[in-house]
Amino acid sequence: MRKQSNSVLEKFSNTLGECNSTASSKGPDAPHARPYKMVLHPSTGLCVLRGSLSEPLKLGPCTESEAWGYTPQKILIIKGTYLCLQAVGLGKPAKLSVICSNPGSNWESISDSKMYLSTKLGNGTTVCLDVDSSDDIVTNSCKCLSRDDMCDPGSQWFKIANSTDITSKPILREANAESKKWQRLVSTALAAAVVTLSPVMPAVADLNKYEAETRGEFGIGSAAQFGSADLRKAVHVNENFRRANFTSADMRESDFSGSTFNGAYLEKAVAYKANFTGKTFVSPRMLGPPT
Repeated sequence: MRKQSNSVLEKFSNTLGECNSTASSKGPDAPHARPYKMVLHPSTGLCVLRGSLSEPLKLGPCTESEAWGYTPQKILIIKGTYLCLQAVGLGKPAKLSVICSNPGSNWESISDSKMYLSTKLGNGTTVCLDVDSSDDIVTNSCKCLSRDDMCDPGSQWFKIANSTDITSKPILREANAESKKWQRLVSTALAAAVVTLSPVMPAVADLNKYEAETRGEFGIGSAAQFGSADLRKAVHVNENFRRANFTSADMRESDFSGSTFNGAYLEKAVAYKANFTGKTFVSPRMLGPPT
């Protein structure tokens, strides 16, 4: 890789310095803060932010960043959710997905500088995280990895940076509390939208225990865990959810058309206006949810 200019490296150092300064600042919540990560774009000093599942990931102020985690499997996941960063194609926007075993979900830092985040698509193509002219997060062919003084790598520089736990920010802590309150309401379920299962299924406590033991491990065998997940308006067409656990998941207005749910558990899942057209339910342990 070509030698970077001192000014660019200084800018990166200053950006990390500001993040670390914010992370270590004193305050009433500081002693209780837990570490988390954010996806930093050093060239701009901004971070990767999410909107809704239907909106593209964008760059924005790091003070608004979600708390990210980076698993031993090299999966970038938003803490407290089942959403992971995923590449879907060359030149296409990166997305958040709940199927973290798919190609394009394992990210690693490459180059001597470790300033690129790359992944492999299903066809074996290596792509790097990039940002376009609208500040949308996309994936493109990795550039400037060879010695080329005319090449500007800045748009593809991304760093997984450490910070304090997002719950140390009072307004975000309150929002998180409201989110947990809503999840408890969802778990009770609305009768009109509840999926019922036959009595032969394992106890919910057993499923929850298994989920707790495997949380953070995605696509283990064929038993993915989505218990209490927020899947509102998610789009997962023609995918395989065999034996997946959707206990108490909020699946309202989501599109699962053509997907298979052989042996999946959907007890107390809220599926109001969800699209299960062409669904395949093989196991006698469950009934199909309303569409």
